[in-house]
Amino acid sequence: MKKTQSKVFWVLLTILGISIQSCLRDQCVEEQTFFRYDPIYRTLTQIRNSLEIKEPEELVSPGKIYVYDQYLFIGEQKKGIHIYDNSDPRNPLQISFIRIEGNQEFAIQNDVLYADNYIDIVALDVSDPRSPKFICRRENVYNPFSVDPARGILVDYLKTPETVKMNCNNINFYRDYFWEGDILYNKRGGPTTVTNSGGSNINIGGSTSRFTVSNNFLYTVDNSTLSSFEMINHCLDLRSGQNIGWNIETIWTLKDKLFVGSQTGMLIFDIKSPSNPVSLGSYNHVRRCDPVVADEKFAYVTLKGGTTCGGFTNQLDILDISNLLSPNLILTYPLVSPVGLSIDGDVLYVCDDGVKIFNVKDRAKVILISKIALTNSKDVIAIPGEEHIIIVGDDGVDQYDVTDKSSPQKLSSITIKH
Repeated sequence: MKKTQSKVFWVLLTILGISIQSCLRDQCVEEQTFFRYDPIYRTLTQIRNSLEIKEPEELVSPGKIYVYDQYLFIGEQKKGIHIYDNSDPRNPLQISFIRIEGNQEFAIQNDVLYADNYIDIVALDVSDPRSPKFICRRENVYNPFSVDPARGILVDYLKTPETVKMNCNNINFYRDYFWEGDILYNKRGGPTTVTNSGGSNINIGGSTSRFTVSNNFLYTVDNSTLSSFEMINHCLDLRSGQNIGWNIETIWTLKDKLFVGSQTGMLIFDIKSPSNPVSLGSYNHVRRCDPVVADEKFAYVTLKGGTTCGGFTNQLDILDISNLLSPNLILTYPLVSPVGLSIDGDVLYVCDDGVKIFNVKDRAKVILISKIALTNSKDVIAIPGEEHIIIVGDDGVDQYDVTDKSSPQKLSSITIKH
């Protein structure tokens, strides 16, 4: 009898334990907030029919900037390009908008604008910026991320915040990111996907650009490839494409040299033979985000840590490039969170915690002259010889007169639509 009672007791205790654990598991529910990334697909027809010349539109999400003669071109991230008549920097006048889906990069040569359109590059005649005209398209320049036979080419992801209730038994409960089919949930973030040229015109792109022009060639970089396109009757003919490493970020032209910024260093290429850039020297640094600009004797590199590029130090490196085969570091200057930069003579402009203006006459001892309080700045262009700078940031585009470097005067602001 006692044995029977004992067995019953242990059975009941076991059932009770299971029941309690089950209740605890049922109650283990937590709200977690993720960024949800839904894939966006486009067919080739949709991509190649997306080009449209439109009336001016409001600036919403500023991308790259480019100065060509009296005109200012401002990228609308992944949407197209705004064109402003900037003959009076105190009153820039918006004159047209080019709708180009997926556009992030562009450059201009001989009145022709070259812009990426997802996997293609299009050429447009901008001799009359009020009425740009399509010239031609170079197809399949970039490999698509993915192709779905039913939906088309994966071109982007739509990012939206989403709070979900999750049981602790869920395999994804403790994960910072996970996939459900082709939808990504990520707590921290997820996929998203200047440069002087020849000629007498003002023709300047920003230091964070992946497109640059020189003479009759367009040079582009993606994550690993440097490509050289010859402009034949304004259309692009691919001359070379070479793997130059990984995590390539930016490209800058100075006469017959290319300066390429990567997350691990600066690379220098000779383009005396423009169709086939030849590697010269390089400067390696710890893993960081890395725009670069240069003048005749020096290269200027900003290194930004605390991002997906890795590391945490933030600094300006100045390199002696008199020997292009072996650039020599001559100065490291601490910064806060640098991004784009521009050089004009002995003055260097750096987007940091504000746009900092440095006297770099003695490259081994830079002097901070002043700082413009624009904390969300991403890139800056100094117009050579005009004491005029143009700054792009998350909040829009600002122009300053820098005749007095110690006291820059705002000329105008193009603000975003909120």
